[in-house]
Amino acid sequence: MRLRTIIGAFAATACTAGVVMMMPSIPAGTPPFLSWTVSMKDAHLALVEVECAVTGDLSRRFPFSPPVTGTGKPLEPIGLEAFDRAGHPLGIRRTLEGWEIESGGSDFTMRYDVVLTIEDRYSPEVRGMISRVAGDRSRLMGRDLFLLPGRPVAAGMCVDHRLYAGGATASSALTSGGRVIVPDREDLPASFVVSGDYRVLTATARGVELVLAVGGRWRFGDDELLRVIGDVSDAGIGIFGSSPFDRHLFVCDPNPVRGGKGFDYYGVHFGSTVLLLFDPAMDRSALLDDPMAIVAHEFIHAWNGETLRPRDDSSMWFTEGATVWCSYLVLQKAGVITSGQYEAIRARIGERLGRNRYLGTVPLCRAGNGDLADKEMVGLLYDGGFVAAEALDKRIASASGGTRGLADLLRRLYEAHPGGAEIGEREIAEAASAVAGCDLSEFIAGLIRDPGGLAGEADAAS
Repeated sequence: MRLRTIIGAFAATACTAGVVMMMPSIPAGTPPFLSWTVSMKDAHLALVEVECAVTGDLSRRFPFSPPVTGTGKPLEPIGLEAFDRAGHPLGIRRTLEGWEIESGGSDFTMRYDVVLTIEDRYSPEVRGMISRVAGDRSRLMGRDLFLLPGRPVAAGMCVDHRLYAGGATASSALTSGGRVIVPDREDLPASFVVSGDYRVLTATARGVELVLAVGGRWRFGDDELLRVIGDVSDAGIGIFGSSPFDRHLFVCDPNPVRGGKGFDYYGVHFGSTVLLLFDPAMDRSALLDDPMAIVAHEFIHAWNGETLRPRDDSSMWFTEGATVWCSYLVLQKAGVITSGQYEAIRARIGERLGRNRYLGTVPLCRAGNGDLADKEMVGLLYDGGFVAAEALDKRIASASGGTRGLADLLRRLYEAHPGGAEIGEREIAEAASAVAGCDLSEFIAGLIRDPGGLAGEADAAS
């Protein structure tokens, strides 16, 4: 945890109810301190107001830029304005990167509105499934709200959420009432907060805090969901030995997109947050069924996907396929499924992949999930990735006399890059060869670059 750093920031700056009160003197070179406030402007229009107080040793022009969102819609502040401590308006200059506030080196406040109808990186059918504002509750992702400061700032940014009177607040970051403390600038885009009519429960798994926020009404108990999530989390952390985060936030909301080309159960992972969008009709029996595979899958992404990031699209098969494989291992360790159920699942995946129109023509390293509307391509990535991961697990086990497997490969990659790293085919092949005790680079290349190689494994799996 970075609490020592955060406490150090508060030793120089005191925050109370969104007002930043500076100590008598600020040493030159002290990083600026940012205090944010998010307020409801119009729930019907999904419109919120974002305000940021910037204090400390400032440059004459202070830069801000929208977070990078890949192919998603970038943050578009509405009515951006800034004022000095006396309330006088300040000049704002548009730059190639974003905006510069002409503060003259003095403290200032910046304010703008955001419409939270977010067009994310998926197809139009699942727009608005990350940030959401309603009359009774909201879930907000930092990249949809906050402009990023273009220079280093003090640790421990305050974010006060004033969207609802009363109600709960839960976050992936440290929380006190309606206030969230975001550790660093780099954490701001992936920070996640839910507020309003959510029921918040907590548990621990191997010393890691688990926070569950549940919205809506379900045909199962909140404690039942928390218990299964706790078992899955315990098994997942056990595979890797430790967690890259001190706290994991799970948010459960009804899925607004179902049927047709949509997905009845949907999960999104970012940072230490897992957003679960389930069919509102889901009952307690499903807590030991497909939805828990989504919980395990998104949780494992904290390691394989967040800490171990794909270098490019050619290694997405490992990010998704090995995570699918590992999620079923976790479900077996957690007692959610039996070994017999796993065999039935793997056979079903193999049969589904065998019917995929891309199998045998598109190499696995070119499969992608950029548009979830193409279920066949998504299927090649996930089902094909699973089959390739299982084949790699078996090859490692065979080479090591049954003492090692894919789980050991994943743990080796994680332990070799505790601070996170981008991985590609070379790193995967090197780690697999080290775990197996023999060179597996050609085997892996045949799986992901030769469409026929994957097709052969699919026949064997089914």
